[in-house]
Amino acid sequence: MRNIQPGPERSRAIHALSEAFIDNQSARQIAGIGRNRAARLRRLIEYALAESEAFGQAVCDDSGNAFALLIYPEQVKISLSAVLRKMMFLLLTIRLFKLFKILDKEQRLKQLKAAHFGTGKLAHLWFIGVAPAGQRKGCGTALLREIMADAATDNRKLVLETSTEANLSFYWKAGLECYDILEQEFTLYCFCSED
Repeated sequence: MRNIQPGPERSRAIHALSEAFIDNQSARQIAGIGRNRAARLRRLIEYALAESEAFGQAVCDDSGNAFALLIYPEQVKISLSAVLRKMMFLLLTIRLFKLFKILDKEQRLKQLKAAHFGTGKLAHLWFIGVAPAGQRKGCGTALLREIMADAATDNRKLVLETSTEANLSFYWKAGLECYDILEQEFTLYCFCSED
C-alpha cells in the first residue's frame, strides 16, 4: 500500500472510483441523476481525494489497481483552502434541493459514531474501488486488509458506510462488523473493525 501519486495514477484513481460508484445510492444522492451525473460524480471523487490528501490518506495497492480514500476526523481543520474547496464542491456538484437531506444524513452519522465510539480515534474509509483491470483478482480485499492493519497499528477504529447490499459480504468476509443501520431514502449499513 502506498500513497496515490500525482499525474496519471491520480487520474486513474479518480476514473476507477467514479466508475465504481456510478450506481451507488449514497453517491447518487450527492451527484444526482440525469445528463451531468457522471461529471458531478467525478467532481465528488476529486473533492474526496483532495480532502483525503489534506486530512487523511489517499492510497492504492502496489499494482495501482485498487484505490481508497480515508479521512482521519481528528485531523480535519478549518482553513481558507478547505472552506474554498468545500464551497466549490457544493456549488458545482450537489443539487441544492438535496443539500438538507445530505446534511441531515451526515449529522445522523456523526451522532451514531459518537454514540458507538465516543472520542476514540477513527479512520473513515470514504471510498474504495478497483479499476476494471484489477477486479476479481483480490486487489480490493488485499487493500482493505492493509488499511485495517494500518488502522489497528495506529489504534484507530476503521469505520465505513455502504448503501450497496452486494458489498455487505465483502466487508463481513474481511472481518468488519455492522454496528448500525441508518434508514433514509435508502438503507445505509455502518461497518467498523472489530475490537
